[in-house]
Amino acid sequence: MLRRRIFLCGLLLISTFNYADTTEPSSLIPLNFGFYPGFEKTYPHSPYKVWLEAALKREGYRPKIHWLPGRRILSQVNNGLLDGDLLRAEAVVKANFPNLVRVPTRFGRACYAGYGYAPRDAHKIIHKDMPLQIGNLEGLLQVKEEAQKHFSNASFSVISDTRTAFKLLAAGRLDLMLLPPQPISRFENIFATKLVRLTAHEIQFDAYMYLNPRHRDLAEKLAVSLEATKPDAINLDCPSP
Repeated sequence: MLRRRIFLCGLLLISTFNYADTTEPSSLIPLNFGFYPGFEKTYPHSPYKVWLEAALKREGYRPKIHWLPGRRILSQVNNGLLDGDLLRAEAVVKANFPNLVRVPTRFGRACYAGYGYAPRDAHKIIHKDMPLQIGNLEGLLQVKEEAQKHFSNASFSVISDTRTAFKLLAAGRLDLMLLPPQPISRFENIFATKLVRLTAHEIQFDAYMYLNPRHRDLAEKLAVSLEATKPDAINLDCPSP
């Protein structure tokens, strides 16, 4: 009889623990975000994915990411086809869609520099007045605009993803690719391992989540949840060159 009581108590504790432990994903409301297709391969392994899911879960949501070019993301968020833009420079939104609602907690800091394969004359390729062929990941409008101010005679090409960028650099079809330092260090690829930073100049700006106005009430709540769930692995400052 005593063993039976212990067994029943154990079942009760287990069922109570399972009930209180987590919210089932099926009970969470999907929130549709747009993000740059150039990061589709690296995002699933990023601490930002963990951060976003944890913050949204506190508010009863789960993220669904749609990989779209930058201009289309903003347009679809503005039209209500998407709930939010996952990461965007404030200047871009103010200039094009000022009605979108910013989540006040900073979700990232864009840090971009020019990477390539070291030439024999490194000073030649990084000279800002040279007619360089520079690649920019699709959708990163602010990065391109800032780079154009620095490289006055460069031609810019939109590149769909990092793997394609590495191949174009290796083939000599690009002189530089504007990339963030951290994904390069994580990208285990024969092309990526030979990349070196060729520019001292770095493009930096804060980036935030933006929501369609129908989610205005969620913005402040989500900001608090982002503050509470930020992983230690995420550093919102740009790494040293």
